[in-house]
Amino acid sequence: MNKTFTLIFLLAFILQSEVSKACSCVYIGTFCETITYNNEEVSPYLCVIRGTVIAQESDRMKVRVVEHLGGTAPEGEEIFILSGNGANCAEFVGGFEIGKDFVFAMNIGWGENSDLYSLTICGVSYLRINNEVVEGKIAPGINSINYNKLGTIDDCGKLTIEQKIGLFSIFPNLTSVGPTISLDPESSDPVLIDWEVYSNIGQLLDEKNAQSFLPGEKFRVNMESYPPGVYLLRIRRSGERKVFKIVKI
Repeated sequence: MNKTFTLIFLLAFILQSEVSKACSCVYIGTFCETITYNNEEVSPYLCVIRGTVIAQESDRMKVRVVEHLGGTAPEGEEIFILSGNGANCAEFVGGFEIGKDFVFAMNIGWGENSDLYSLTICGVSYLRINNEVVEGKIAPGINSINYNKLGTIDDCGKLTIEQKIGLFSIFPNLTSVGPTISLDPESSDPVLIDWEVYSNIGQLLDEKNAQSFLPGEKFRVNMESYPPGVYLLRIRRSGERKVFKIVKI
């Protein structure tokens, strides 16, 4: 009986210890929002590269740096990305295919070892490259883009969907009261749109469905009560959609 009680106690202690070490963080839904979180530029704690996976080891993978996109990394050299275990908020790296290219946003250093890198699970920290097309959750509403259009990674947070939505325009994107949505006066018919406002971590803050627009009409999205920061305005019309980044000052 005493042995049974002791075993149960030890098991409970171990489980409690593991729970106490569990990772806790706010998940950020896209790559661009992850690397520019709460800022217009890449976080100084990150190193962003295009890399080729060349080997897998027991607790890390070896990556050749093809192109340096942000932060500091030795271009053309080989680096190690250490595998996480879920409790330390780091990505498990055992599933990456050898020979494939990815865009990696890596945390610089691991503990006291500045030669090792890691990938966070608190956001989207990598994107796959297939035939020079970047794939994955790149930015709100963007899941695929040509690699050469990814451009300077510092502008990643400003990416918007490339498809056009009728004759709409949004102005300004730097505002203290909110942007204005307008329909070109040359449009002949009224249209219906839906719009939503999100925080930079994906929380829905406001929405309006089936807003009718007449040619030349303007409508202001009221953001006067919002604290200064970065917001996302998503507009949908007839199955098309576009996402705008709005900076409230």
